Amino acid sequence: EYHRFRFNTDGGLFDRGRKLVGVEKGFAVQWVQTPVGEIAFLNLHLHPKSKAVRIAQILELIEWRIKHSSSPIIITGDFNMLPTSIERVLVMKGLKVEDAFESFYGNRPTRLCTYCANNRLAWLAEDKVFDYFFYSA
Repeated sequence: EYHRFRFNTDGGLFDRGRKLVGVEKGFAVQWVQTPVGEIAFLNLHLHPKSKAVRIAQILELIEWRIKHSSSPIIITGDFNMLPTSIERVLVMKGLKVEDAFESFYGNRPTRLCTYCANNRLAWLAEDKVFDYFFYSA
């Protein structure tokens, strides 16, 4: 199942261009039957620039999660948020999920990046962590 976010734009130039070509953010859900029950796998892409739009999108995810609160979830994707951001706190508290990297390895090394500035297609000058893998415990 696919859910297009109700809030997809902050009205900026890039948002208008994305809308013209039909690119909008959302999340996909795949329900998987396992021996211990059904698990929801979610993949998403949150707004790349606007914190306000990302927060609105996260609130939509929380709405979805409330409707499916009894099912375990695994959620991955391009969250476009930093490890220290309020958006990440909202994801973890609101969706009641854990960060898989931190659960298995502890704190993130400072040199870890999911968006790496040395990539020849990069448009930012420094390494960032924007992509995550969360799971409900």
